Amino acid sequence: MSEAKGARVPAIVIIALAVLTGLAALYLRWRFSYGRPADRDPSALCYHKITPRFCFEGTWTTPARFAGHIDHLLGKGYRFVSEDEFYEALSTPSQDHSKEVLLTFDDGYEEIHDVYFEHLVPRKIPVLVFLVAGFAGRANDWDLSLGRRPFRHLSWDQVLRMAEAGARFGSHGGRHLDLTRVPPPARRSA
Repeated sequence: MSEAKGARVPAIVIIALAVLTGLAALYLRWRFSYGRPADRDPSALCYHKITPRFCFEGTWTTPARFAGHIDHLLGKGYRFVSEDEFYEALSTPSQDHSKEVLLTFDDGYEEIHDVYFEHLVPRKIPVLVFLVAGFAGRANDWDLSLGRRPFRHLSWDQVLRMAEAGARFGSHGGRHLDLTRVPPPARRSA
């Protein structure tokens, strides 16, 4: 007894459809929970790693591609704003801030130091970097380096140098924990 040719669906197709369905459900949940941002609001653009090295997490882009993103936005008339300007724009919804962008970096990876001085300081682009304070100057334990050279975080000396050049810094916690899962009294030390 043989099956008709082409009647079986390969497992990879079923897995791909399941993943796409899950992603669509997550997007719709987010969209219905938070809605669409106001068309006149500024945007926040968040990067993680800017490196030529492959990263399993998918939260990286190469320095050349990053510079291309910045040049593209500048060429389209966007203006990069500081953290203060971003919050001020949110408090004045009657004005059009749709071409304003706050540039942020999560986790404070070491490569940001060179990218900042090479690509952003010459263009006078302000940045906001969220540091994981407990990992300053060392590699973390959450990246999927799989035995490869792990990614390091900015040292305090690098943070100071960037701050002296105008970069702003915020906290991404002490240990990169999901703070929504940490009880409120324990968040101060997380």
